[in-house]
Amino acid sequence: MNGTKVTLEGTSTSSFQRSRLLPALWQRPEIMFATGHGTFPTYFKRFGLRTTDFCGCGELGTPLHFATICRFTSSYHFTKPSNDLENLWWKRAINNPLSRIQIRKLINFISKNGDISSHPSNFNVSKVSNY
Repeated sequence: MNGTKVTLEGTSTSSFQRSRLLPALWQRPEIMFATGHGTFPTYFKRFGLRTTDFCGCGELGTPLHFATICRFTSSYHFTKPSNDLENLWWKRAINNPLSRIQIRKLINFISKNGDISSHPSNFNVSKVSNY
């Protein structure tokens, strides 16, 4: 292309610049947070391992809840997005390297402390297996 102008369907555009697309290497805690497949009450409820999907503080136990408003994880809080900007918040949180570090710390904290946000009676013990 040597710096020449390229036309696509009759539209003039400036020279294409080379860009390299590198895959974002996600770690396990980031995947758990982004997909909701982790130690979250909503995840356990979905598979019948809990009788409720609410956190111990009374709110719905989603990853966003733990990352923004849960009193049990206040050391790891992000700013809570407004409802209309929630999708943008997810995109920026997952793509920002510093946010990803904070997400890893949050998930590791939740994992190390067991299910910190629920009362033991919320678990359906008959369906939990160690195998």
